[in-house]
Amino acid sequence: MGLSLIEMLIALLVLSFGLLGVAGLIANSLKSNQNAYLRSQANFLAYEIIDRIRANRATVIANPATYALNDVDSTSALPVAVGGDCATNEAMPSCDLKTWQALLARSLPNAGGAVECDGGSGICRVRIDWEEDRGAGKPVQIRLSTEI
Repeated sequence: MGLSLIEMLIALLVLSFGLLGVAGLIANSLKSNQNAYLRSQANFLAYEIIDRIRANRATVIANPATYALNDVDSTSALPVAVGGDCATNEAMPSCDLKTWQALLARSLPNAGGAVECDGGSGICRVRIDWEEDRGAGKPVQIRLSTEI
């Protein structure tokens, strides 16, 4: 009688360790899925600002500094004030950068970034920084360069 009880306890112990292992795998999978989601959002945001720049190509070629954004984080204010009318080509860069900054703040944890365009070569560079692992301090960065 006592021998079968010991066998049952050992079986229960083995099963418990197995279930703990499965729980660990699920937790690791969720963490990896979250990090992949953040990387997808960063790519989306990089292409978002590039598309906005391409939509206003003539202004960028004439004055590349209109889309310049240096090391902004998602909480800092841009030096350019958003005008009331974002439909004009002159006000569009300011509106685009403010919108992009708001998207950064909403989509990525501790996000920051920069935009730089060169009118001579027609190359624009976008950099986005954020932290993975829910604030654990693992900084991640993507860079995108494209010809407008």
